[in-house]
Amino acid sequence: MNSLQSPCVTRPVFRSAAPGSSAVVHATVPELPLFRFVTSTMENNNNHDAGEEEVLVRDMHFELDEEILLKLLSNDPSINCVSIYTNISNFDWLANGSAIGENTCLRSLRVEFGGDDGDDMENLLAFYNAISRNRSIVSLSLQMNPINDAEVVDGLRPFFEHNHNLRRFVVQDVEISEEFAQSLVSALSKCKLLQELGIWGGWHDDDYNDDAAVLIIDSLLQAQPDLRRLDYNNGIGGSRPCGALSRLLKNPAVRLEELSLDQNLIDDGGAIILGNGLAENTTLKKISLEDSSSLTDNGWRELFSRWKTFSISMEELAISGEEFIDGEEISISDEGLGALARQFGPEAKLKVLRLANIEASAAGWLNFFNQLQASGCSSLENLSLHEITVDDEGASSMVGALANMRSLKSLNLSSTRFITMIGWHLIAGLLERPNCTLEEIELGNTEDINDEVVATFASSLANNSSLTKLGLSAAPTPQGWHALATTALFNNRDIGTVLASNHTLQEIAVSGRSVNVDMPNDVATFLRLNRSPNNVAVRQKLLRHYFSHGQSNMEDLVALEWQASPFAIAYIGKDILGFALLYQFVRQHHAELFA
Repeated sequence: MNSLQSPCVTRPVFRSAAPGSSAVVHATVPELPLFRFVTSTMENNNNHDAGEEEVLVRDMHFELDEEILLKLLSNDPSINCVSIYTNISNFDWLANGSAIGENTCLRSLRVEFGGDDGDDMENLLAFYNAISRNRSIVSLSLQMNPINDAEVVDGLRPFFEHNHNLRRFVVQDVEISEEFAQSLVSALSKCKLLQELGIWGGWHDDDYNDDAAVLIIDSLLQAQPDLRRLDYNNGIGGSRPCGALSRLLKNPAVRLEELSLDQNLIDDGGAIILGNGLAENTTLKKISLEDSSSLTDNGWRELFSRWKTFSISMEELAISGEEFIDGEEISISDEGLGALARQFGPEAKLKVLRLANIEASAAGWLNFFNQLQASGCSSLENLSLHEITVDDEGASSMVGALANMRSLKSLNLSSTRFITMIGWHLIAGLLERPNCTLEEIELGNTEDINDEVVATFASSLANNSSLTKLGLSAAPTPQGWHALATTALFNNRDIGTVLASNHTLQEIAVSGRSVNVDMPNDVATFLRLNRSPNNVAVRQKLLRHYFSHGQSNMEDLVALEWQASPFAIAYIGKDILGFALLYQFVRQHHAELFA
């Protein structure tokens, strides 16, 4: 998922599939928001200016069975987001297409088909003809596969013309031909309220058609005045589409806020043209240029140098190059990185910065972090540095730049191959600072994250009160887990060390996974305790300290001054667990009552 993609959380609800069917249909219950749109109300669908409602499209999954189909047919409001993954030959076209077409509660539909023969196309067009009757869908996403993409879009033309609630349209794995572009432009001309458009080309370099790209992008100037997000990925093969993008960005009537241009072949000339367009745009907040395999360091420098409005509106930036193309290094290096650093300043609004495949020298990184520190930037919340060449010296300058950045919440240092124990020790020091605001940190390469590194971070975590998630590239050894348990989470040497232990860390993720991690029971228990309110976690750990080893751990508690005794009794006896322990405490502290 790139940085501009909306988050998606799934949970299976039904598991029995319809007999003899390979189709899977998913639907939602009202849980986590996926997209947020303003649409016309259902009652005023024929007059979309008459009223508006805010629609949250969510993504939770059901598997197809007769019950789900009946719910679609009966307009069950809990089935408001459906995803279909199927082999075309086994799909019940009429029943499912009709159910979707007649439904008035459905808000989101995602369709991914396989198959590539003539019967597939006939069935597919029949299916889209059926769903074209739907007037409630807000978000439509299609994965084309090797079929006639233009015919599909033509078949959906009534849907685009008459569904005044549509706000998002995404087409993936498509051959962006001129025929497809003409069909898409014609269909979308009937839909004037689109807020998000996503076009993802197929994985074939020779499919890039710049004429088609120019036709599509130029049409947005007139056809989509409300467009807020444009994804045009894996479909640009040269500089000419950048001219169309530049015209789009310069137009004061366009209010585009998010732009994704991942996996394209934009070259240095295209970067200059795109930079000129960005220089006159003040509405764009998020841009992604990941896997830009044709841009050299000179192109990145020209792009950032021209981007004079960067600090005015930009909130999220994701960029990455390619390490090698045909044996030649194609990446961002010192000049490009330096040009980016010069865009930072005290007035900058940038919140998220993701850099990957940056082949800068040690001097280049030192310059970058020094400029970041000197800029006074106080807005950065999320910094991700993946597959970069930062070494220990760079790590030192990075710590200097981030040490007093009170806005920073997340730091990702995955695949940092050149940082040694010296650098990790410096980075761990960030967690010990009293003004630390980091809530998540992801640590580097598998070979580098050894027991010594884990022990260093465990020691720093003992004095940290902000971090909630620690990411590791590999599972610690038993010694590493022991350090996390006894140094960071529960140091039970005395009451002071228990109180000073970490009570905020709630999750340890290994290789990006926070579930099904094989961790010791004590670590899992302490993380679970830390998910409780802070005072509950501290109390539970104190009770463990005093009562986990029989009478011996109660010496400090029994020795309290008599004035403190009532407070200690009240602190312990708060719940059923405390009642049982309270008896032991009172029996030792007031033995005369049991004489």
